Amino acid sequence: MLLRLALAAALLPAAAVGEESGAGFNLGSEATLGWTSNAEAMAGGGSDMVVEHSHSAGFTHSGKGFALRGALNFAETRYRRLWQENDRQAGAELVLETALSPESLMRAELALTLHEDGQAIWTSVGFLAAQTPYLKGRAELEFHAGLGEALAVFGLRYGTTRHGETAFDHPALVPFRTRADTTTIQGDLRLSHRLDEHAALTGLVMGFAHMIPEADRRDYGRIPLRALRLAGGIEAVLPLRSSFTLEAGADIVWMERAEPGPFIVPYMRSETTLALAAGFDLRTMLGTRLDLENPADGLADWVLEGRAAIGRAIGLSARLEAALFASAARSLGFDIEHKNTLGAELSARTALGDNLSVRAALSQAVHSGLAPSHEETRLGLTLAAAI
Repeated sequence: MLLRLALAAALLPAAAVGEESGAGFNLGSEATLGWTSNAEAMAGGGSDMVVEHSHSAGFTHSGKGFALRGALNFAETRYRRLWQENDRQAGAELVLETALSPESLMRAELALTLHEDGQAIWTSVGFLAAQTPYLKGRAELEFHAGLGEALAVFGLRYGTTRHGETAFDHPALVPFRTRADTTTIQGDLRLSHRLDEHAALTGLVMGFAHMIPEADRRDYGRIPLRALRLAGGIEAVLPLRSSFTLEAGADIVWMERAEPGPFIVPYMRSETTLALAAGFDLRTMLGTRLDLENPADGLADWVLEGRAAIGRAIGLSARLEAALFASAARSLGFDIEHKNTLGAELSARTALGDNLSVRAALSQAVHSGLAPSHEETRLGLTLAAAI
């Protein structure tokens, strides 16, 4: 983790004010062969083998005062037994960075992804397969400006999700739409002020509107909302390759109707890397977010997530790591904690050359909440390649 202002100082001249034209092409693939003890993610679920793979093809082109990047992506998850849960997605993204002046740049990004989400629905005669196609689009525009010892980043962002009809593998069930369409419009301003070469103060003001069509509010029980995030923090780079980021504040959420609300919940984001004795290091992450994808109450879930890992590099190309992770989701409207996760993971990663790496991982997690508690053990072997 690097200091934000150091990143900006490197980014402005390098990414957007190149003196010479250049072009490049890159390919990347990652495949995981895994086993899970609970493919259904429910009490009494059974084991299964699972294969996950993702691939990308990207290009870069830069010239004096601009840089252009693009990529095509594909990903798929396939189960051997519980095939009803198979998912796939394909998408494209395009990013343009251009210098507006020696101290400022503009960044524009477009992304479009088509998803096919599989779901296994339990019935008295077995599992029923349901497949839901949906399209996610995103457009972002950012302005970065250096103001003496400060950096300002102003962003405008638009995101939308459009669902198709869910198809079932039963002749008596005709396809119909099962999820609400959503649109989010966001504006944010992030400020960073350098205290010295090792530390900077940060501030964030973010507001967004999460909109639901009138018919979908009725049919799917979704509630549109408005939210404001206010936060401040500090970033620091410490000796011996250590660093930390801490940002804290509040999220304020309103519904279109006056009651109930507004809801005020804590917001924080913390990341730490500390060098320990004998070559070990400690990496921690703790943060909150608002989950608007599939909230339990139709409004929003407040989610707290954390992870702490102790690792050690073995030579120049390998790393061993042991981690603990936890999360808790609370419904804003119902004011109940409905989903908790607590788990641990052991992993080992090694590079097999400049463009190839392999990672093995074993994890154990316990999930609890309103639904009956269940456990899951996962084993995975991942091979990643890039050229």
